[in-house]
Amino acid sequence: MCRMLIAVGNVNINKLLDGIILMASDQNSRHELNKEKGKGSWSHADGWGIAYRNSADKWVIEKSTMAIYEDPKVDSFRNIKTNIAILHARKKIGSKTSLPNTHPFIAEKEGVGSCVFCHNGFIEDEIKYSSKFTPQGKTDSEKLFYSILTDLKRDDAVQAIQTNFKRYHKLRGTNVILSTPYRSFVAVRKNLFPQYYQMQIGRTTDQVIISSEVLPTVPGALWEPIEQGEIVTINHDDLSVTKNRIK
Repeated sequence: MCRMLIAVGNVNINKLLDGIILMASDQNSRHELNKEKGKGSWSHADGWGIAYRNSADKWVIEKSTMAIYEDPKVDSFRNIKTNIAILHARKKIGSKTSLPNTHPFIAEKEGVGSCVFCHNGFIEDEIKYSSKFTPQGKTDSEKLFYSILTDLKRDDAVQAIQTNFKRYHKLRGTNVILSTPYRSFVAVRKNLFPQYYQMQIGRTTDQVIISSEVLPTVPGALWEPIEQGEIVTINHDDLSVTKNRIK
């Protein structure tokens, strides 16, 4: 389980880091899992990671096993210049706290290029994928990534995500962020905790953010929820956003 976000466009990484720190420390919003005990009772302390494209248009991924709100390493990323960034804060279920189990994950897909992935949820089914992929950790999330990549062709990421959402049934909820070289995809599956698994789209004049929660650290952004059963596509070139219903 996790808090996560992706931003595309004129990215202000500093504001995004402050936003995910609020989410990870459970100080930002109320939902089903902190309803009884209040804010701070459902923190995400089991590691965090960042993925961003550098000036050479290559993915850089850094991870830590510390809670992001306690990790001094965060400050080393505050001045990054990038046009796309993904952040993930983990709350472990089933697999231990370790760098290989920490999101985001990256892998090459033939005919597509480098893909980056993170996940909020937990899948109990056996997850199947091509033998071309070898998990480095023990999480269901990394295996789900490889299952989606197994089905992924150059222009059918929406279909690959839909296929995998239909394939696995034993889960509480599953949200995914998948970023390919030209587009990024965020999908929200129907789930048991609609407030916790809610994803939000925030728009500014030069940036699109999709986040587990509305970010008060990004003033001026206009927010709207992604409905359960929707897949959102962000075009990296013009920041256009399209939505598809999961069939």
